[in-house]
Amino acid sequence: MIQAARAAGVTQIVCTPHLFHPGFAGIRTDDARSRLAELQPETEIRLILGGEHYLSSDFVQALAEQGRARLHTVCDLFILVEFGPFSQPITTGNILRRLRELGLFPLIAHPERYESGKRLLQWMSALKEQGCLFVVNSRSLMGADGRKCERAARELISHGLIHGVASDAHAPEDLASHYPDCLAWIEREYGSRVAKLLFVVNPWLIAQGRLPVDFADSDQLDRILSQGGCNA
Repeated sequence: MIQAARAAGVTQIVCTPHLFHPGFAGIRTDDARSRLAELQPETEIRLILGGEHYLSSDFVQALAEQGRARLHTVCDLFILVEFGPFSQPITTGNILRRLRELGLFPLIAHPERYESGKRLLQWMSALKEQGCLFVVNSRSLMGADGRKCERAARELISHGLIHGVASDAHAPEDLASHYPDCLAWIEREYGSRVAKLLFVVNPWLIAQGRLPVDFADSDQLDRILSQGGCNA
């Protein structure tokens, strides 16, 4: 995986094991942390431990009983979350509002999977108003997850709702094919500035514990680019 990331030009990886997910109950974050500590000296790629929090009943219970104690955040500011297949806007909105009350910014993973068309845009626009951020999967944009996900992901980008493109890599081939192909497609369809915003600037800012640039804020993007730090 690290070799594939290097070949794709990746300089930082946020590792996000599934948490509170019934299909991944055996994952232990202490084991993941130890493994990253072993790998870090072997690569120049910065490895960051996060977690993809499934908004299950177990998650809701842990949040109610322990607050932030069992959450695995990035820079103590961002929390990656995913919804279940039957999630509803009111229920998820209440959970995400609680995360915001705890001072966290929810990063909604692959929102293109949850709904489509006007309903998706209305739902995600409302969550954006709450302070949520959004990352689509490169494989979705390239059609690897079906036409419905592809169309939804592209609509979200076209409406300026997306803050980053993630590989969601579970195997090296996800980085070797979908990710660079998606970068080339974004550059072709939206231009190099948008590609740099979604693939470089905002991921770099999040990894530094800074809020990402909004899609429409060209002035802030210019300021960040002029600083040069995110070119690493």
